[in-house]
Amino acid sequence: AGIGAVAAAPSEAAAPRLDAPAPRAQTPAPGGSGVYLLSRPLRETVEIGPVGRFLHAAFEAAWVAGKAALAWKATGSPTAGLALLGFDLLKSPAMITMQSLADLSQRYWRRKLKVLRELARAPGVTRLRVLTTGVAEFQGPIARRKENTGLVFVDADGALPAEWGRFGRPIPLGDVSGRSVRLTLTRDGRAAGPSWTPTLGELLAGSPIPAAVSAAWREAIRPGSLVRAPLKRVLGAGKERGLSLEAELLGGDGTALRLGAIAYGASARKLIGLGPADRVRRWLGRAPKPRALPLSDAAVERSGDARPAGPRAAVSRLWRRLTGRLIVIPRTQETDHGQD
Repeated sequence: AGIGAVAAAPSEAAAPRLDAPAPRAQTPAPGGSGVYLLSRPLRETVEIGPVGRFLHAAFEAAWVAGKAALAWKATGSPTAGLALLGFDLLKSPAMITMQSLADLSQRYWRRKLKVLRELARAPGVTRLRVLTTGVAEFQGPIARRKENTGLVFVDADGALPAEWGRFGRPIPLGDVSGRSVRLTLTRDGRAAGPSWTPTLGELLAGSPIPAAVSAAWREAIRPGSLVRAPLKRVLGAGKERGLSLEAELLGGDGTALRLGAIAYGASARKLIGLGPADRVRRWLGRAPKPRALPLSDAAVERSGDARPAGPRAAVSRLWRRLTGRLIVIPRTQETDHGQD
């Protein structure tokens, strides 16, 4: 079955469409190769059910109690066990949050990889890149649900179908080094600080946000007023939509295509150097680490394609397949554009 046969979940059916056309001067000729942006993003919602949430909390409780018991037994001192127990209890909420977020990330990764394998079956597709943002909902310290939205960029050696299933119309981008993307940090819907306008090629290559831009954004939003209080999260956290990084794709003829938010809440704060690790770095007198936008990159390999020889190349290829950075499509699994 082709990508047109992939059923859309209810959350995916309402995905917004990027209807603005690409600038004519930068549109590849029919049948030519190029980079395309799918007009409907990849939308996947992942959730940890009641049993999963209980297991996350139970695992952390058992881990904390077990370490305290071992410390008591090893030292023979109940004070040592209680001291370790108290220390672990202080960091348990943060650990549960990290573990549940990692769980949701793995669930989304598996769903995304399944969809990308469907897209890769179309003849001519050579590479798939996805810029993903997610909005998490919490139940206490547990991240119980996350809505993920990914902008899908397709490298193709040839023309793509006019309509591609639930992903809509592929928008040809032409020379990505000649297209710019305007990124604006917004707080409660209003611009905060200057915009950053890299080329699309730089973004797709994983270029980090310049230190000067990140510093200006951090200064503009006054981070102290945006960081959610831990008590508020424990008592009932909602979606983190107050802060977002918005993107617009600019054309050489002055047209602009609004891509929407590519980072929300905690993800946006981490991008500009306001994450937990950055606070530790500032406490140690070190500058925040420059970061790039979250981008997954998968090459597509087909039957008959040349492969590097040697054991090291074979191990590298296997690892890339396991991590989703290489999608192998046998000739029997290729789909016909005419089916979409």
